[in-house]
Amino acid sequence: MKRKIIIFLLALFLLSATGAVTATLYIRNITETLSRLILLHQIEDFRRDLVISIQTVQSELYTVGTTLAQDHNVMTGDVLRLEKAANVCNNCHNEHSPDVLTSIGLIQTDVRQYQNALSQYLTAVANKERVNRPKLDAAEIGNRLLANIRWNSSPWPRRTA
Repeated sequence: MKRKIIIFLLALFLLSATGAVTATLYIRNITETLSRLILLHQIEDFRRDLVISIQTVQSELYTVGTTLAQDHNVMTGDVLRLEKAANVCNNCHNEHSPDVLTSIGLIQTDVRQYQNALSQYLTAVANKERVNRPKLDAAEIGNRLLANIRWNSSPWPRRTA
């Protein structure tokens, strides 16, 4: 009888241990999946913030000299928000693939060029003859930035089914 009780307790222990290991593996898998989902959401927020900032500056750029024009200080503030959005990914602690790091570097370089072109434009806006060239340069760089961060052609990680 003692032997049957020991075998029964051993079987019960093995069953409990198997359940605990299975639950631990299941929880680890769910945690990894949720971490990946959070990372993808952060990347999409990063992309969306960039697009909104660029489109805001582009719309202000195209309305300069019209009745819809904003104050130049508003455009400067929007450009600073754009720079902040472009530099957000340097502050994260996630490991990125080389393609993503290259893409982030290119976007940050383009943002700096965009800021320089806009700075030249805002400086030259007082002289009407010199206004068009920096405006077109800034608009071209802004369009290139928008093309570089389009979701369909970006190297950002995508969730696969």
